[in-house]
Amino acid sequence: MNLNINTSNFFSFFLKKKIFKNVLSLGFMQVANSVIPLLVIPFVVRALGTEEFGQASYAQNIIAYFTLLVNFGFEYSATQDIALNVNDKGKVQSIFWTVIKSKFLLLLISFVLFSGLLFYNTEMQNHLWLYLSAFLMNVGVVLYPSWFYQGIEDTSRMAVVSVLVRLVGAVMTVLLVTLPSDCQLYVLLWSLSYVGVGLFTFLMAVSKYKLSYTVNISYDSIKKGFPIFLNNLFSNIYALGGLTIIGMYLSDHEIGIYAGANKIIAALCMLLSMPISLSLFPSLSRSFATSLTDGWKRLKECLFYIVALGLLMTVVIFAFAPLFVEIVLGGDFEESIGILRALSCIPFLVVVATMFTIQGLYGMQMQKYAPIVGAFVSITSIICYFLLISKYGVYGAVIGYVISELLEILIVYSLLRFRLSRIDRKNKNLF
Repeated sequence: MNLNINTSNFFSFFLKKKIFKNVLSLGFMQVANSVIPLLVIPFVVRALGTEEFGQASYAQNIIAYFTLLVNFGFEYSATQDIALNVNDKGKVQSIFWTVIKSKFLLLLISFVLFSGLLFYNTEMQNHLWLYLSAFLMNVGVVLYPSWFYQGIEDTSRMAVVSVLVRLVGAVMTVLLVTLPSDCQLYVLLWSLSYVGVGLFTFLMAVSKYKLSYTVNISYDSIKKGFPIFLNNLFSNIYALGGLTIIGMYLSDHEIGIYAGANKIIAALCMLLSMPISLSLFPSLSRSFATSLTDGWKRLKECLFYIVALGLLMTVVIFAFAPLFVEIVLGGDFEESIGILRALSCIPFLVVVATMFTIQGLYGMQMQKYAPIVGAFVSITSIICYFLLISKYGVYGAVIGYVISELLEILIVYSLLRFRLSRIDRKNKNLF
């Protein structure tokens, strides 16, 4: 891949006042979503112990699949629609209420599915209130209009509210979760922080931007959101599937050991990729809407520097894995050091996959291919997880995760290259 980078163009694009401000704001928000929960973990794991922490992590892992249904890909489809219609207040208002109403309907559907799973799963029935407490977070997911703020590129207030509410939740968790029997309380406080952030940011958006309720339905976001939802579902199967399948084979202790390392990796991945990716998405979408080749050049200019950050984070995680585990998880999680080192390449792979899939595939309006790619990678990952976990334990989950990310990168890049080569075969420097 030819990566001839125009540095001045990259910085003039990236350091535009609005984009730079949004990167900082979303970075601040990821502190709330990733770093603050991570800072609470040392207190939680010491209070709950490995097995109870494993139970809580497994419940959160299962509920994450229902969260995917509630989100439905709106974080990108609706963001893009808002960004492209930002000067049309009526259209923006219609998109806003369409998404909110759709997410409430999806919440109802997800609860029906969740109830069915509870009915057939005796293990979940034995921890009924734990799983109900975890499911409560989806009420906050419905209300949280992050896609709206990202689309209008005004994320600073959302970030401040997110941090403040998460801090309150973190303080309450540290003060109240002190014994292994507080496992359910920990999960409940975690969910309530999502509800608090969602409620405050929803009311703030309606009030500030005068988003009067409308019965008009904008179907564009729903149509765009479906393939993105499918791709998110499939991609999260290989992100979440390792822990899910570990729970079928291994003990709560081993679940806790893997979950501890995986939580560190997940937090660092979100901190690295999400602020930059979500901030660039509206602007790159407009660049791709103007010209596919110009949009790709913009993406390529950003990719070099973002990949460099991903590699740097991988090196840091590998080198300082014992320190990360000691600070975040404590002495009972020494077994997590090797797992964390094995997972250290994931931030690099995730940031590359995110740039190609989110900025490239979605930016070019090629969402229809995303579910196909996701389905193929997911099926491959599930096969790998079952074969590898049964043989290699938690390290089998690590191998399956790495294979899945590499496969996604290879397939999506091939699709992008094929599409752009058809658009402009004469431009030899495109790749």
